[in-house]
Amino acid sequence: MGAASAIRKALGRSTSFEATIDNPFLHFDTDGVASELRLEERGAENGAQDLPASDATGRDAVELEISNWVSRAWQEASAEADRWFLACDQRISNLSLLTQLPTIESSAIQTESQIKAEVAQATMRLTTARDAVAQSYSQLLSFQRDHGLNRPANLTPSLILTYGTILLTWIVETAANSMLLRQNDDFGLLGGIGAAAVVGGINIGVAVFAGRNILPRLNLRSRARPVFALLSGLWGLFLILWNLFAAHYRDAKVAGVEGPEFAAAAMMTQLPASIYSWGLLILGIIFAIIAAIAAYRMRDPFPGYADVWEEHERRCADYAGEIEVASDELRALHDDASEGFTDIRTGLARQLADQARALTGRNAFAQRLTRFHAELEQAGRQLLAVYRDRNRAARSTPPPGHFDSGFSLAAPAIPPAPEAALKAADVERGDQILSNAQRSISDTYLAGVHSFETLEALKARLHA
Repeated sequence: MGAASAIRKALGRSTSFEATIDNPFLHFDTDGVASELRLEERGAENGAQDLPASDATGRDAVELEISNWVSRAWQEASAEADRWFLACDQRISNLSLLTQLPTIESSAIQTESQIKAEVAQATMRLTTARDAVAQSYSQLLSFQRDHGLNRPANLTPSLILTYGTILLTWIVETAANSMLLRQNDDFGLLGGIGAAAVVGGINIGVAVFAGRNILPRLNLRSRARPVFALLSGLWGLFLILWNLFAAHYRDAKVAGVEGPEFAAAAMMTQLPASIYSWGLLILGIIFAIIAAIAAYRMRDPFPGYADVWEEHERRCADYAGEIEVASDELRALHDDASEGFTDIRTGLARQLADQARALTGRNAFAQRLTRFHAELEQAGRQLLAVYRDRNRAARSTPPPGHFDSGFSLAAPAIPPAPEAALKAADVERGDQILSNAQRSISDTYLAGVHSFETLEALKARLHA
């Protein structure tokens, strides 16, 4: 919020207003000046010569030198005081609160406008996303109604579980078959494992294909359903015949028959001769069924249902994300404005305290300057007394009449304090403006957020 940032800068940290005139000339060294001007020696010398004359009406050179020293110190102090009073009075009369109050109000109006603009833009984005949710929900209802579904879709389970199950059935079947197929094989165990891998791979591969592409289509209400029922039956027949062929092939391998695959084909009208072949026949069928079930559950068994369901869920997630983004944008504007107003409110109290310190420091400085003025006058009288007393003591004639006169400086020119630019009532008024602005922005922010239809409310409305 640019306006709030500008106000925070204008109402930044204040400077101190304590009286800090500590220049060396403010500590007038009377004894040092008397020594440097040799007042006692020069007083005795001039007195011995009866100077100044008894009828002299003006100060002599020594007295003028004393007056110049003291006057110069006062002029330097007065110049420093003038600069200090000017800076202090400008600060007192130019505090920025009163000039910034309209900016505070305009800043609040600007922020409200930004929030309303963001709400308008977010509403347009949400309208598109909401229409997409409504459309996907209509498609989902239509799909469920057409196919008699009243359950949620079974989405993809863990890929590790699905593919792990299929791979495990193939590995176990291969391992079991290789124990028999390695016998009488020219390549020994390696040849047996290769043959078993091919037998198991075909068995499991066809089962996976049937489980993924044939069995799910039995759920469809379409004219093609009998075709897939026939294909399912053919797969069941293939399952039995292939595993029977594999059993005879194992028996032929164990018996050492040449061309065991041809022998196995010729033995298809017979039952397996070995109990081991019977066991592996049953295991082959079981493993194939397990693999087919895993493939069947790899996706929702009703073709296309998972896709429609996931599309609807994706659009719901997009809508929820749009609401979150819009709410975050509004919250950023609101929080920035609140932070700015908090800084401004702190600045109001700080400015009032600064002004009070400035006025207190100004009064203390004026008193100190007055005291310094009196100290310099006293110093001037003391210096003249040192010179005149020694002059009188050394004279043979009466001293001139002005030796009895005192010493004075021009009165300190302390400008009147300016009228305070800031009063407690101003701070209260500014605080009220801030409170009203912050309340207005908060109301606008909450109204904007509440105008967004939440995903839960949208779903409830669509389900009604």
